Amino acid sequence: FRVDEDFLEAYAKLNWDTTVGDMGLTGNIGVRFLHRELESRGNLLSGTGVVTPATFKRNDDEMLPSMVAKLQLSDTLVLRGGAAKVVAFPNTEDLNNGVTLNNNAVFDGNGVQTSPGTGSGGAPDLDPFKATQYDLSLEWYYGGQGLLSAGLFYKDVSTFIVQRQSAETYNNINYLVLRKINGDKAKVKGVELLAQVPFSGMLDGFGVVATYTWIDSETPITDINGNAMTFPGLSKNNANLIGYYENGPFGKI
Repeated sequence: FRVDEDFLEAYAKLNWDTTVGDMGLTGNIGVRFLHRELESRGNLLSGTGVVTPATFKRNDDEMLPSMVAKLQLSDTLVLRGGAAKVVAFPNTEDLNNGVTLNNNAVFDGNGVQTSPGTGSGGAPDLDPFKATQYDLSLEWYYGGQGLLSAGLFYKDVSTFIVQRQSAETYNNINYLVLRKINGDKAKVKGVELLAQVPFSGMLDGFGVVATYTWIDSETPITDINGNAMTFPGLSKNNANLIGYYENGPFGKI
C-alpha cells in the first residue's frame, strides 16, 4: 500500500501581560487552522490470491483554538491554567487501503458457509483523535532549580481509535476482519504530581525528577458484563523517575 498525506497549517497568537492587584498575569490566546489531504492506495488480496487495487481520498479541515494563562501569586508560587481543542491524526500504517483475506472459511457439503473466514486490513477513512482539554496546576519554585507542582486535567474526547473485528462480506463469503475503527465520546480526568529536586554538597549538579499521574477514564465501549471500558492505552497509575546531572555547559539525563 501507499499513503500520501499533505498538511497545510496556519496560526495566529495574541500574547498578553497585565496585573491583577499586585500579581502578574500573563498568557496567550490563539487559533490554529489545519488542512489535510489524504490519498491511500492499496489492494484487496483475496483468499484465492486475486488482487484488486483500490484508491481512497479524503480531506479534513480543523480549527483549533487554545488559551493559556499564568498568575504569579508570589516570587516562587505560580498558578497556571489552559484550555485547548486538540487533534491527533491516526498512524500512517493504519490508513492503508488494503485488505488481506484468509482462505479459511468453512462450508458444509451443500455449500452453505458455517464459519466465517478471517482477515486484516487498514482503515483510510478513520477520523482523528479529537478532544477539548483543560489543565490547572499550582507550581512552587525553590532554590533556583527546584520545583514542586500539582495539577488537574480533564479531557472531553469526541472521537478516538480502537481495534476490533468486524463482519464483512466479499464475493458472497463472510469474514471477520480485524481493523481500526473510531469510538465516540470518552472522558479522561486525573491528577499529576511532579517534583524536581536538585542535590547539593558532594552531589552538587545531580538531581532527580519524579512524576506520578492518576488517570480515571471511561468510554461507551463495554465488556461482556456490560461494564464501561477505560480509554485505550491509558494506565490508571503512572510513575516516572529520572536522574540528571547538570553543571555549567554539561548536562546528562
